[in-house]
Amino acid sequence: MKRLIFTLFIVLFSYIIYYDLKVGTLLFIQPTYNIERPSIVVSKTVENEYIIEEVKQGDTVLSIVERLHQNSLPVTIETIVSDFESLNPNTTAHSIHVGQNYKFPIYK
Repeated sequence: MKRLIFTLFIVLFSYIIYYDLKVGTLLFIQPTYNIERPSIVVSKTVENEYIIEEVKQGDTVLSIVERLHQNSLPVTIETIVSDFESLNPNTTAHSIHVGQNYKFPIYK
């Protein structure tokens, strides 16, 4: 009887390991980002000055703005995001696509 129970335990344990490695037991849930934005965003830092850049693999809005300003961010991240979205009304800062051209704000 002990052999039967031990054999069933080994078979069950082997199946659990196989299933975990092949299918997985964790659910893959897409992260959701809840960003609270103020009701009115007024940006006085952008005075219609921008540069059009093509997005390359691995680029983000912040990395491109940082590259345009010699590896520093001249204003807060929230200001950069709101200015980018005001210059590009049909997109958000979190959904830029590789190979597309976008307007990026230039700060003084």
